[in-house]
Amino acid sequence: MKNLKAITLLFLGLILLACSSDDNGDGTNAPLTGDYFPSAMTNLWIYNVQNRNADDSMFDFDATDLMTISSSTASSFTLEANSGTNPAAGSMNSFLVNGSLSKTDDMLLFSGDLELPVEFSGFSDETITLTDVALYSLNAENGELSNTSGTINQDLDLDGTVFPLTIDYTFITSKLSTGSTLTVDGTEYSDVIKGNLRLEIEVTASIEIFGTVNNIDVLNTQDILSIDYYFSQDIGLIKADAVQGYAVAQTFLDIIGPLGITLDIPTTISVTNNQEIDSFVIN
Repeated sequence: MKNLKAITLLFLGLILLACSSDDNGDGTNAPLTGDYFPSAMTNLWIYNVQNRNADDSMFDFDATDLMTISSSTASSFTLEANSGTNPAAGSMNSFLVNGSLSKTDDMLLFSGDLELPVEFSGFSDETITLTDVALYSLNAENGELSNTSGTINQDLDLDGTVFPLTIDYTFITSKLSTGSTLTVDGTEYSDVIKGNLRLEIEVTASIEIFGTVNNIDVLNTQDILSIDYYFSQDIGLIKADAVQGYAVAQTFLDIIGPLGITLDIPTTISVTNNQEIDSFVIN
């Protein structure tokens, strides 16, 4: 009898505990809310930027970005870097200033042009149009938030020999975590959202070999841009870590070498770009 009473009390306790975990008391968790990118016209953010090129230290630099709100409406806003005098040095800042941002109750959306990394300019300097891609979603599960795919056709001229290129790309944003803390430049920030954006590409060339046209991999499927970024509630973007670059497929090099064709662009590039918030004014 005592065992039955104990089991009954334990069962009732578990029920009460489950009910108390509901944030709003109606059997569902309350949605997470908050402003993770305040967009008042008087707001500003200052970032320290460090850029490092693993293949050529001549391109290493340290810089400072001043980011301000350049326009703001009830539904969207835009950003400006360095009062328009210099382009953004931070990779994430450079991405954000090339479009407009809009906020819903729990999402931040970007629409604009994605410029291909400058390191990739030897293959193409086209831009990719993005529409309403989610940079964060407070209440989504961790994982993919948006996916945009397409194809760019471009000619690659090497020593007067022209290779038609097909560049297949996929731009993906993902949610990695919500509600964590992060220390940036000695300051601890709470209620932090972590996300990632990346540009995945595959490049093939049409090459005639013994009278037959073959599609040869120039760049195997790889990310030429990947950025981990962090937003803090009531502050905005506090940190972003970017990796940019590519590696040319050995198969392509083995084919053009015997033809006496020189690849006049690097076969590999790896660049890291890190930006951390130094100070901010939020109104």
